[in-house]
Amino acid sequence: MKSISEDVEIGGGPANATAFGLKPFVERRVASILGQLEGKSKGKALRGRAPGERRRPERPPRGNPIKDWDGDGDGKVSRQEWRGPVGEFDRLDRNGDGYLEAKELRRP
Repeated sequence: MKSISEDVEIGGGPANATAFGLKPFVERRVASILGQLEGKSKGKALRGRAPGERRRPERPPRGNPIKDWDGDGDGKVSRQEWRGPVGEFDRLDRNGDGYLEAKELRRP
């Protein structure tokens, strides 16, 4: 069966895509994991969504978003800790220091 043993090209021209065969996918995945465990590779964070899935950005929690999202406990939320829309972080970071503090989240 072709879809299990090898990758298959779907479509043609600029809309060409690849359906990964199960066996080659597993072989590549095992090699990637072994490389990461041996410290030879960082791996790759895959981001995306399933066809037809709508992705909604996480909204700041009600109450105290600084307390809820502050992963390292420094009293502010960094870009890395932020789980909302990217543009929203930039809009809220009024002083442009790359962190959100409680005073920046208060309405003027």
